[in-house]
Amino acid sequence: MGKSKEVVRSAIVKVLEPTAHSCAACGNRRRLWIGKDGPFLQCDKKECAKKELVAVPLLTAALREIGATCDCGSPLKIARGSATATFIGCSNYPSHSRSLAWKDL
Repeated sequence: MGKSKEVVRSAIVKVLEPTAHSCAACGNRRRLWIGKDGPFLQCDKKECAKKELVAVPLLTAALREIGATCDCGSPLKIARGSATATFIGCSNYPSHSRSLAWKDL
C-alpha cells in the first residue's frame, strides 16, 4: 500500500464530521487513534475515556481520499475481521486476497 499511518490518519480526520471530535458522553475533545482493531476516537478526559470505532463507510471514504490501491491495481477496501475488528483488503477478493492489518501501515 505504501501509505503511512499519518497519511491515513489525516484522510480519516478529513472525512469525519466536525461533531465527531466531541465526546457524546461529556462534550470533551476526542482524539483519533489507530489500534489493532482499526481506527477509533477516544475522549481526552481521563475520567471519561469513552472509545468509539470509526465507522466502516468513513474509513472507506478515507481510503478513496488518498487513492489507496493494492499492488494488483485494485482499490483497497475496509473489511470486517470480527465483530469489532477491521482490516484493509483488496477489493478484487477472492481472486486477489492481499490484506493489511492496521499495525502494518
